[in-house]
Amino acid sequence: MTQSSPSQADPESFLKQLHERPHQPIGKWLRAPAHVHYNAFRMSDPPTQRPASRTEFQSLLSQLKVPTETTYVRETFGYGVKEAENGERLIVLWQAHTEYYNYQLWHVPSHANSTPTFGSLTSRITRFP
Repeated sequence: MTQSSPSQADPESFLKQLHERPHQPIGKWLRAPAHVHYNAFRMSDPPTQRPASRTEFQSLLSQLKVPTETTYVRETFGYGVKEAENGERLIVLWQAHTEYYNYQLWHVPSHANSTPTFGSLTSRITRFP
């Protein structure tokens, strides 16, 4: 008996699996509590602005000195993770949708560190531009 490939058996679940794969490694870096900032920007010209937003995201990763080993960037999705020796993490996410793109900045303090507070995003592992 032969089994059919996922794409032949159920195309929708196969496409969903392909879409979700880039997000999987992020789960190992997230934990609560975390300090999260979310910004979304509407695009008036998506074919032009989508690639520009990706370039902007790559520039942000570079300015924050996020290691390339913990960076993943594709056409419409990307992330970067910077971790300090004490376990403190900075996670930067970018997503380009049909008519807007967004950024998420996660500051995840180490267990030994204090809990996050409301207000400006502060971190001991980086200085924000």
